[in-house]
Amino acid sequence: MSKAFQGFLLCSLLSVPFLGPSNAHAAGAMLVSETGACLDVRGGSTANRTPVQAFRCNATFAQQWNFDGTTIRGIGTTNHFAMCVAVSGGGIADGTPVLMTFCNSSTAQLWVYDHGHLLNFASHKCLDIQALGRDGTPATIQPCSFFSRGQFWTIQ
Repeated sequence: MSKAFQGFLLCSLLSVPFLGPSNAHAAGAMLVSETGACLDVRGGSTANRTPVQAFRCNATFAQQWNFDGTTIRGIGTTNHFAMCVAVSGGGIADGTPVLMTFCNSSTAQLWVYDHGHLLNFASHKCLDIQALGRDGTPATIQPCSFFSRGQFWTIQ
């Protein structure tokens, strides 16, 4: 891990306590991108390796998330069968898909919320739904950019 990234990570962790306090028993929150689209689980599925995508915000079950330390959990999952937002296969390449997978505390499932970006620990890249965030646009990881509207997220 580069010294610059370690410094960025430390500053991020000091200024924003991960994704906030655990609210695993709360009703959940939505992640809304600057494009106006929400982070959504394709088809509302709780199956392992289900793609995560952009979709118009509708406050359905598929768009409800719990923030537990540095993990983002799907609201319809329980502690025994918890599903977490993860970079597919722990990949680090630009464009690697983001999926719902069984929670296992791997770095592929660890995220930091910093200045509107959701930054993945393992890849050092940001959660992205592209600039338009059209329905069904797959969520991927991309190099973080202050110019990509598909990388800026508000927790609502």
